[in-house]
Amino acid sequence: MLSEEQKKTLKELSANVIRYVMDQIENCRIEEMVNDISFVLSLYLKKIAEMNNPTLSELAVHMKRSKPSVTIAVDKLESKGYIQRVQSDRDCRSFHLHLTEKGRRFNEAQKTTEYKLYEKVSNSLTEEEMKQFLAINKKIFK
Repeated sequence: MLSEEQKKTLKELSANVIRYVMDQIENCRIEEMVNDISFVLSLYLKKIAEMNNPTLSELAVHMKRSKPSVTIAVDKLESKGYIQRVQSDRDCRSFHLHLTEKGRRFNEAQKTTEYKLYEKVSNSLTEEEMKQFLAINKKIFK
């Protein structure tokens, strides 16, 4: 069980991370997009970019989600203009998911924000502290 002091420290840590990420988002000038898209949808966008135009079925497998759940997320992303479905050249029944320009801009800003956070962490810790930090994170997020 956590002590009150530990709980307070963890809350402060969480608030600091959120504040830092929000500052970076503001610096990337994508705030209007962030207000338009949920964290979960941003994960779908990231995965679509990583997979390089997957089909809905491929995305469902990689996200470890059901096709109906993925369909809902993809429909939202498409209606907001972040992705588009493009019919497959090989199978006219199949569609691939492509990022639009808006989706690419969001994804690039998200990468920049992540990179700046990683950079801040690595520049703030000694090599030994970084090893400990990574080991602790690995243990927590197994």
